[in-house]
Amino acid sequence: MSPLLAGLLALAAHHAGAAVQQRVHGAIESVAADAMVVADRSGVRVDVAFSDPLTVQTIAPLDQSALAPGRALAVVATQGQDGSLQAEQVLVLPDAMAASRDGGVVWALQAAEVTVRGRLTGQQKRDGVQQLTLSNRDGTSVVYVQPKTPVATFIPAERADLQVGTTVFLVGMTTQDGGVQTNRVVLTKQGAGALE
Repeated sequence: MSPLLAGLLALAAHHAGAAVQQRVHGAIESVAADAMVVADRSGVRVDVAFSDPLTVQTIAPLDQSALAPGRALAVVATQGQDGSLQAEQVLVLPDAMAASRDGGVVWALQAAEVTVRGRLTGQQKRDGVQQLTLSNRDGTSVVYVQPKTPVATFIPAERADLQVGTTVFLVGMTTQDGGVQTNRVVLTKQGAGALE
């Protein structure tokens, strides 16, 4: 995962007196009914307060047969020398997440990676490689999915799954005391790909 700007964001929020969006990714150190402490991968311990209701999800791998027309997808891809987009990971988005412009996902991208999001409106297969056409408000994009490209989706989890030692990913708003408040936590045990 690329280095997080958690410390700088928290410092900026403190001086500006305004909440800013911050992402947190790390292992849970302690958890209570309405909050937890996360050891972020940036080296910062983050106090996370839960908003109510709190949504807890996990990422589960899928077979590529789940890439069906009409599904909302978020794709991490790299651009080939010929300009084509080669998928590194595909996430099938629940309808509740598909409405937002970014699909509700904040990716940890490598320098050469881009994200493509949209509804699957065209699909062809040749020699095991799928050619997917994704359509969104900005137009259409074509991405190529190799047979071994991982596919995953978000599935519901329970608040009780937030256990000490569990790796989590979340996006929240900074608070005046330097913590973060969020209404959604994702467990990244498996299938997280670029989220890890």
